[in-house]
Amino acid sequence: TNLFVWLYSTYDQLFTGDDWIRLGQALGQNTTINVIQILVGNDPDDPIRSTEVRDAFCAGFSRNRSIRVFQAEGFDFTSRQIQILRPFFSHNAHLTEIKFYSPGLDSGAIDELTDAIKERGRNIGTIRLINYISAESVSRRVSHGRISAIVELAETCTHLTYLKMSTLRFSQNSCGSIASLLVSKKCMLVKLILQKNNINDDGCRVIAESLRMNRRLRWLEIDSDRITSQGFASFIPVVCNASSIKETLDSNHIIE
Repeated sequence: TNLFVWLYSTYDQLFTGDDWIRLGQALGQNTTINVIQILVGNDPDDPIRSTEVRDAFCAGFSRNRSIRVFQAEGFDFTSRQIQILRPFFSHNAHLTEIKFYSPGLDSGAIDELTDAIKERGRNIGTIRLINYISAESVSRRVSHGRISAIVELAETCTHLTYLKMSTLRFSQNSCGSIASLLVSKKCMLVKLILQKNNINDDGCRVIAESLRMNRRLRWLEIDSDRITSQGFASFIPVVCNASSIKETLDSNHIIE
């Protein structure tokens, strides 16, 4: 059973606070739902923007153990709310995908999520996909600390094969964090998507060099208006170094 919860501020009548709380309780008690997508609109009067209502919703939802795909858009979880949701993230053996769109999660909230994932034990390997797409309006306020926290979360998910990070403000250190993830022998990523992250030519070179040590990643997508032809050219000697037969053989022929 797939449950899609779409709430827009253009609707004539929003959920009341009690509606949100009952929804959280119903989701927590349900044993058949496997996909949930929650979209919170922009209405400042939406009761879900109340800390009390949001805490109560999370408390009810945290009891769910059937959902495989968790997606939240516009739902700004605090560190406390991720802590309330901890039983869901740590004890739900079926969870495979975690997707946050336009979130306001700070590094503390992401750290709470990482700690919850670490408690999954042998079920830590079920999580295969993480999406973190920031809103344009908050991207300028995203610090390297938050990006570093997302990378640590990805490292914690030992069998993660898909990671997407979008509309974040990458620094050179942020690109270094991505490179460290890619060179790790424990990295299982097959697909990495980095869109609109302000990556420049220098950042490209750092990421490109890390691919010399990675033989699992098959798909890399980098999209930034700050990258010139020189930045993209830094990948050429990594994937097809024609300087000698040995270098050609040692090139990364896995990535597409």
